[in-house]
Amino acid sequence: MCILISTTSHPDYPIIVLSNRDEFFARPTQLASARNLENGVKIISPLDLGRSEHGTWIGVTSEGKIAMLLNYREKKFSSSAILSSSRL
Repeated sequence: MCILISTTSHPDYPIIVLSNRDEFFARPTQLASARNLENGVKIISPLDLGRSEHGTWIGVTSEGKIAMLLNYREKKFSSSAILSSSRL
């Protein structure tokens, strides 16, 4: 389970974000560092080295925009609960 905690109540910082990524301990990652994206945006983020895309799950831009991903899974329904459009 991934957990995200944030606060805007610190007197010295506009926001503090704490995050963990514990779903796959053995998954290779690169520690957070500054990088320039292909579109010219500058970010600080870790990298997921477990996939060829080397994406990330958390990052902040030089303009202060923050993005985070947490796990989300759709509830699974049995096929018997789904109505065919011909029966609607």
